[in-house]
Amino acid sequence: MTNPGRLRGSNAEIYSSVDTPLQRYSNGMRTRLGFSVAAHLEPEILILDEVLMVGDIAFRVKALEKIKELASKDITVLLAANLMMPVEALCSRVVLLENGAIKQVGNTEDVVATYLSSIEEGTSQASLERGAEGSVEAMPRSNR
Repeated sequence: MTNPGRLRGSNAEIYSSVDTPLQRYSNGMRTRLGFSVAAHLEPEILILDEVLMVGDIAFRVKALEKIKELASKDITVLLAANLMMPVEALCSRVVLLENGAIKQVGNTEDVVATYLSSIEEGTSQASLERGAEGSVEAMPRSNR
């Protein structure tokens, strides 16, 4: 590794495994590595799919902070999620998809309320059983 000191700070848990072959990484470790690489490249658009659902709480906190940092730099973050906590914490505009079609577009509070009520009412139970329901595509608060 040409510059191991660069990895020691915010990515210490990845640095400790840097010489381990990738096929020996756990799913959580692969996700950490992928997120770290993608987030530090600072792309124009970053697409994340349930990244905050794996790993320990320390990773989740770091990931949320990094997403907030990217959004403050006017980088568009597209977050696909079933859990509303990261959506509510990060997003001002949300697109609710149901069975691959746009069901609603709007502010976070309204769209999350629609999503949660559809889950509570059981209107999407068949889709949930097939695993196709509930994608929420969201933009960070700074990209209004």
